Amino acid sequence: MRVRLLPSLIIALATVGAYAAFAPDYTPTINFASEEASAVSGRSTIRTAALDTELAAIQTSIGALNDNLQAIQRSDNALKDGIVEPHTLSTDTLELIGSTDWELRGAWLTTTVYAVRDVVTESGDTYICAVAHTSGTFATDLAAGKWILIAEAASAITASSVTSSATGDIASTNVQAALAELDSEKLPKAGGTMTGLLTLSGAPSSANHAATKTYVDTADALLLPLAGGTMTGGLVLSGEPSNALHAVPMRDLASQISGLVLANNGTDANNDIDIATGVAADSTNTYMLRLSATMTKRMDAAWAVGTNQGGMFTGAEASSTWYHVCLIRADADGSIDAGFDTSTTCANKPAGYTAYRLIGSVYNDGSSNLKAFYATETAGGGIKVLWTTPPLDVNLTNTLTTAARTDTLTVPTGYVVEARINVFAFDASSSVQAYISSPNASDQAPSQTASPLATLNAAAGDVVFMPLTILTNTSAQIRGRANIATADNYRVATLGWEWARR
Repeated sequence: MRVRLLPSLIIALATVGAYAAFAPDYTPTINFASEEASAVSGRSTIRTAALDTELAAIQTSIGALNDNLQAIQRSDNALKDGIVEPHTLSTDTLELIGSTDWELRGAWLTTTVYAVRDVVTESGDTYICAVAHTSGTFATDLAAGKWILIAEAASAITASSVTSSATGDIASTNVQAALAELDSEKLPKAGGTMTGLLTLSGAPSSANHAATKTYVDTADALLLPLAGGTMTGGLVLSGEPSNALHAVPMRDLASQISGLVLANNGTDANNDIDIATGVAADSTNTYMLRLSATMTKRMDAAWAVGTNQGGMFTGAEASSTWYHVCLIRADADGSIDAGFDTSTTCANKPAGYTAYRLIGSVYNDGSSNLKAFYATETAGGGIKVLWTTPPLDVNLTNTLTTAARTDTLTVPTGYVVEARINVFAFDASSSVQAYISSPNASDQAPSQTASPLATLNAAAGDVVFMPLTILTNTSAQIRGRANIATADNYRVATLGWEWARR
């Protein structure tokens, strides 16, 4: 079997840089034995200066020889790569390696005729015949130059025998050691513990990406610790609470209110109102408005932020006017304040305050002084208010008739309250039955036998007083009607009112 191989695949020719010229020959210049016999310089001893010169010449020659040897020999004593060049080879060798007509003869055999360019294998190595001959002993023929090694057996080449250059974090200088070093310094796919830090290229973009510390810290800052903290936004619950410690959705706190009871200020009762601490859902049931400290607002000054500051949302205070007290929440930071408005919807509240809750009402009398009152909280967050000096709101003579009439009480306008009143009816000549009712109910005549009967009954000439609780309309009115054409006297004193604050 003949194989045609291109010369370029047989040998790679390379050149190396120039190295030192031939080492100089060493020629002795001094014959020390002759000098001793001739007693040169009158001495029989060796001249040390001359000896030093000779030794220096020897050093120069040996040093040059060593330099030249290092230029052509590797540290493992093999010839350096690229040393052999085409022009250094013999004609026969050039002809041998330049031939593309090699004969593959298989395993080497003894007593066999071999021609130049026959290729055999022996002990795993591959050789080419350089001199035609009849084989005898392979080792003898090889030593005689009849065979040239062209490829060592694969088993003869080990990774540890292949040199490599240290690079990066790999310090080893042979392939086997470099592989071992690399293996010991890598992180297995199955997992392991790194001995240093890992720097990522950026934030993760998929679920299984590693995350940077900045990414984790940013995400962690958005979480609420189990130990508690302050949320910066709303919390949406999954459903209704099922035990005592579950959070409650805002819708379950609709219209809730507690505390926030009003009182005349102890220092300036005519102009200032104190608001007790408390909490209330705003009018839209979106926010809980919590007043953590008693707040005082002034009726005689325009509204300004904070306690002991003005409270008038709009205009100057007016006499004989009801003012409604509004708890308000700042849009910017959620801070709580309060003020006075003629609107029950707090329509004139300052800009930047959207959420509000109406918590009570006060009356500025004809002298522009706040009418004195006492208020207390009732079950469920309502309030009961009593006038310190109850006004006589109705005082009529020959006016209460069989036709219904409405009269205004000194109670808040704009919403319905339960007015607490004392009623007096009298007629000198006739028995009087009077029916006092809410304008929100149907108008009916008083009677001793038919519904709705009567709220008070006075025999002719009798004086009768009756305490009543009557629902007003939003104009603070009640309705009265008698069973006779004209009652001599009809009077109503307003003691106060009660309001559920819902």
